[in-house]
Amino acid sequence: MTGKQRYASQTVRGGKRDAQRVLAEMVTEAERGLTPRTASTVGELLEAWFAMAAADFSPTTVKETRGFMDRSLLPAFGERKLAKLRAADIDAFYQELRLSGGVTGKPLAPSTIRRIHGILRRALAQGVKWGWIGVNPAAAASPPKVPPSQIAPPDPEQLARVLERSRRESPELSCYVL
Repeated sequence: MTGKQRYASQTVRGGKRDAQRVLAEMVTEAERGLTPRTASTVGELLEAWFAMAAADFSPTTVKETRGFMDRSLLPAFGERKLAKLRAADIDAFYQELRLSGGVTGKPLAPSTIRRIHGILRRALAQGVKWGWIGVNPAAAASPPKVPPSQIAPPDPEQLARVLERSRRESPELSCYVL
């Protein structure tokens, strides 16, 4: 871009072997183009993504997305540098939400955590497109699975009552109920 060389450094606790291992990882990431391209935070990316994406959302989605960002994502990751965010950090965040992550301190449902994951994943994917980060760590994270809902069919007596009522109130409707 500017022609200036960029340098990356990292402090390693341990011995020479540990430092050599980290150096090898850093070189591999640089060769694969996975080096961070900005010193931006997760919060800055979330805000920039939201400003762009909100135009395509319905008013309800804008409100819900903003709420999830303000209540969950920004407090947890807002000040963290994008380059330091890892899938393991995101998984630990999901575990915390499962145990006591709601505003009231109550666990969040798996479906709610998956919605939060979707917001974070989309924002980070946009960060990759914009060149703010090399890879999307949320793509490697593991949000909880949503258990299938159990739908109990009506018993014969309930079905008979529905059919009888539909015949009484609207004979045309009873054709569709069957």
